[in-house]
Amino acid sequence: MSNEIFKWMPHMLDYDVETEWDTIITGFSNGTEHRRNRRGREVGYWKFNYMAAVICGYTKNKLQDDILSFFNSRKGAYDNFWLPSWELEFKTTGSANAKTELWFTQDPELLGFTTTAGDQGNYLYVCNRYCTTFDPDFSISHEVKRISAITKFDADNWYITIVGTLTNDYSNGARVQKAYKVRFVNDKLKRGFKCPWVWEEDLQFKEDVASMYTELGDL
Repeated sequence: MSNEIFKWMPHMLDYDVETEWDTIITGFSNGTEHRRNRRGREVGYWKFNYMAAVICGYTKNKLQDDILSFFNSRKGAYDNFWLPSWELEFKTTGSANAKTELWFTQDPELLGFTTTAGDQGNYLYVCNRYCTTFDPDFSISHEVKRISAITKFDADNWYITIVGTLTNDYSNGARVQKAYKVRFVNDKLKRGFKCPWVWEEDLQFKEDVASMYTELGDL
């Protein structure tokens, strides 16, 4: 499994979830079947759209070159990676244990974060600021961590305890989103041109549930 992170903020986003069950069917020579279920849960699907305008100058070339390089490094749909969901975001407040805890003034569980291993929302993406089209020299500190505990400190404050420690330092107001292990849906990267967009691209992703469960040892 890859630990690379797809960091480029989309211009437009489509997001869907489907409930999928993993039913294993074993056929026998007499025509009977044995069926067993391995797991069932929602699976996420994303489509990110990028539209780089003529006025973007050389940043449009950097954006498409960076995404193409990432796509080629994953060998299309072969390798998986982490994807910030862009479903929501919320910001951190201060913490005395900045390497192991992220503090908030909103209840993380109401925003879909969970301590249940393997469920959607058990991993979070944290960064100081987002990587956008118009920031070609973006120097990003970002990472993905699994949630081990969510604690209510008082009426107005909660904190998330992560598994392990944060590699980077994050200031108050760091952005936090759900993170998903995904693969590209297709082995082909399609590009097009529609004025005034000098470059337009759609990327589709599907949550890689099987690999995530394998990593957690739940299969």
